[in-house]
Amino acid sequence: MEPSPYDPKLELEANRLYAEAIASAKDSGIKDVKRYLGRKAFEEIKCGSEYNAWKIQLEFATLFAMAELTEALELLFRGKITQTMALQPQGGRGIHRSLPTFRWCAEKTNLTGYAELFSKPNNAASRVDSPYRSIASREIRRIAYPDPWEESFYGTLENPSRGWRPDPVPMYHTYLEEMVDLTNFVSGFPFGNDIGWSREDYVRALETDALIVRQQLGFPETMPDLPENPRVILPESFQGLPEWTPDPQPVFPADNDSGGSSPQRHEPVPDLQHQDLQQSQEDSHETPRLEDQPQTIHAAKENPLSIEEIKKHLERIAEEVGIEADEWNEPATEEEIAEAEKAFGVTFPETYKQMLRIHNGTDMGDFPSLKEALATSKELEEIEEEFGEGSEKSKNLSEDKPGVLKNGVYRRGWVPLYDFGTGVVDCLDCDPGPNGTLGQVVRYDPGGVEGVDYASLEEWLKEFDGS
Repeated sequence: MEPSPYDPKLELEANRLYAEAIASAKDSGIKDVKRYLGRKAFEEIKCGSEYNAWKIQLEFATLFAMAELTEALELLFRGKITQTMALQPQGGRGIHRSLPTFRWCAEKTNLTGYAELFSKPNNAASRVDSPYRSIASREIRRIAYPDPWEESFYGTLENPSRGWRPDPVPMYHTYLEEMVDLTNFVSGFPFGNDIGWSREDYVRALETDALIVRQQLGFPETMPDLPENPRVILPESFQGLPEWTPDPQPVFPADNDSGGSSPQRHEPVPDLQHQDLQQSQEDSHETPRLEDQPQTIHAAKENPLSIEEIKKHLERIAEEVGIEADEWNEPATEEEIAEAEKAFGVTFPETYKQMLRIHNGTDMGDFPSLKEALATSKELEEIEEEFGEGSEKSKNLSEDKPGVLKNGVYRRGWVPLYDFGTGVVDCLDCDPGPNGTLGQVVRYDPGGVEGVDYASLEEWLKEFDGS
């Protein structure tokens, strides 16, 4: 393929296709897909994105394949091909880092036309610009060097980890990122293989990850035999994928002909889980966060807000974080509110009740509904029971005033209020310590809770919307 100059029209077309892919996936009704994509999905994968776009594209493609979202997957493929055409020669080689994952996703969903397109370069080799240079001991470290505690914490295929709840986004990210790495190790074997595995070991690891992701999405673990689709839609000017060298020298030789010692072999783990849960969203899924506040306790609690005041706050918050009007749930009934208070064993502050009378959360779960809040609470309680007893993290002490919070990694009286999608949840404290105030807001963090972030829900609303 002859390098072509930058084409802004093709770039616009690529971005249109990316936007349609995201919209199609969100319209699927699969809640975890919608939550994973978040509100900045298009910004993350568009041409010229400030994010690590090519790798996020691969994670999205893998998720679409696991969720059987063939329409969204096709649109993503078309967007990437069009972007490659638009950005030659500046960005053309990026397509080759994507080929192994795209091919695997196309094969899984029986998009045979795209599987063939991505299976090999269309032109003769001319330069080395795309071999997968990562090494297995770094990219899939938790498989190569399994840790018994991590295996216990992250669970198995038969006994899924509780880490999937209350917030599944970090776990999905960890799995999808590893699946992208594994498709490259499978395709490029033996390049980067410093742990002595066979190609079949990498295939097995990849397929186990796929089973776990589908299990969490609520699909049967085994992919169905989807209808074959040989169709491929390409830009009019498409002449083939950019030139590349398909057979670079491996980082580690396949055999020991050189006389050196072979890398030590590490046996693959039957049921695969992941590490570095908290790392998951630093690069790819940027979440809206409240401005950092000093741990200062305010003695006075503000008066309850009116319905109209709360509506204005929620409208400004929605604009700030990108909540669409149709994403708000219907109001909670008085019966639902009363049942939730009984389940939590607390009395909700009046401002929170007024919020619920406007909207019972959002369908993406950033503002949890009462049902979601209770489910999240139960999961956090289980984590507290298993890991919190005797831990320093369970001693919630404020430097400003002791006794503001009751001790615990999490307490049933902390009602989930806002989920940042990173494992961090702002909670309404309806069971404060002897020196605390009903309705103060505490930020639950898996790394430990240090004190109260906001003296009241009213203060939290004002700070969140910037008023």
